[in-house]
Amino acid sequence: MMPTAKEHGQFLKAAYSTVSSRQTKTLPALTSLRFIAAIAIVLIHSGTTFGYQPIAYELPLHQAVSFFFVLSGFVLFYNHPGFASRREIYFFYANRLARIWPAHIITAMLAMFLTPSTPWPSVANWWVILLNLFMLHAWVPVLSILLSLNVVSWALSVEVFFYACFPLLTTQWPRRWHWLLTGGFLLTVSMVALSNHFKVTRVELDPVVSVLGTIYMNPLTRLFEFILGMAAASVFRGTEAIVGWTRNQATVVEVGIVLLGIVVMRLCLLNVQRSWLGDAGQYYLLRQGGGLWWAGLIVIFALGRGWLSRLLAHPVAVRLGEISFSLYLVHALVVKHFEALASAIKPHQSAWFCAYWIISLTMAYAFWYGVENPLRRLLVAHARRVILLDEEVKPPNLIATARPMGLGLTGVAGAYLLLYFVRQSLLG
Repeated sequence: MMPTAKEHGQFLKAAYSTVSSRQTKTLPALTSLRFIAAIAIVLIHSGTTFGYQPIAYELPLHQAVSFFFVLSGFVLFYNHPGFASRREIYFFYANRLARIWPAHIITAMLAMFLTPSTPWPSVANWWVILLNLFMLHAWVPVLSILLSLNVVSWALSVEVFFYACFPLLTTQWPRRWHWLLTGGFLLTVSMVALSNHFKVTRVELDPVVSVLGTIYMNPLTRLFEFILGMAAASVFRGTEAIVGWTRNQATVVEVGIVLLGIVVMRLCLLNVQRSWLGDAGQYYLLRQGGGLWWAGLIVIFALGRGWLSRLLAHPVAVRLGEISFSLYLVHALVVKHFEALASAIKPHQSAWFCAYWIISLTMAYAFWYGVENPLRRLLVAHARRVILLDEEVKPPNLIATARPMGLGLTGVAGAYLLLYFVRQSLLG
């Protein structure tokens, strides 16, 4: 006798709960670290307008992107060490897309219609817009496509590739984890070797093909970092119960891994002129060479035993970490408004730099509160009902969704109006 849809749904719910229950605790320190990594990226992207901060000359801040990719592999594998059914895999995809796609679509629209120096799409390049909206643009290593609409959204395109691979990687991990790590590393080496062989230019803003598209923003080249994150999650699961550090001992380890990271970043910066690496190899070392260290850092802070991780677990730090994704998406839109004012703000650059941060953080919080959170909850709830057949889930009602969205979008609109009046007053 065939089970009813309700009975099947109860089975899927039980299976999903069994797999998900393996996560025994939250990892607040890792959430807070996301904000620190976002700060590094914001500093880099605002440097041409407000002047590069001294730390940007001492450390390769672009490597903060590697942290996000390694963390992505860690968090996904920590939360989803296995899948009980195909429906659970479908729910995983729906859950991840609900996390990033609504925010991506709205920031893409903001870039298209309300951000200066974003060209209006002509009939000839509507396919570029479609590639961007479906988060496939990182696969085309041409500058005008990679940096279309919201320029930082290329990282979401890379993440979508990780999501697509994740169920297969998870299935194969118990028996072939060493082959997956080796394969990911060899894939990266191959992309570097191909870039060197075809003499791909190291001039990032070359309108044709540069290492920006074949190395830095290429999903194949960055897959190794994601797999490193999965390996870090495996190490963490195997060690969290047996590590017996005291608070002070753990603090020494945390400080040590941070200092080691400074050394690693400095070595990446100082050794980029090794001729045997070729232009692509030198570029990879500069922009992505610290992946293994990021994996170690994540494991140490995930343990949460020291004073540094305890400080990062403070609710304020965690909330800043929660808005880091929105900050990543909106900061590039804000800085474009200031780019046209570079000469006007130069006499008071530091004050305007503070204003840039205040506006970016305000808009990021409004976006997180009014767009990212409510839409994700709404879509995930519907996915649970439709995919997992979980009839106990009640999607948020219209008022529960519309109220935060109204407040959040009002905040975003207010920030845009402020930017508009600032531009108009300074431009005369």
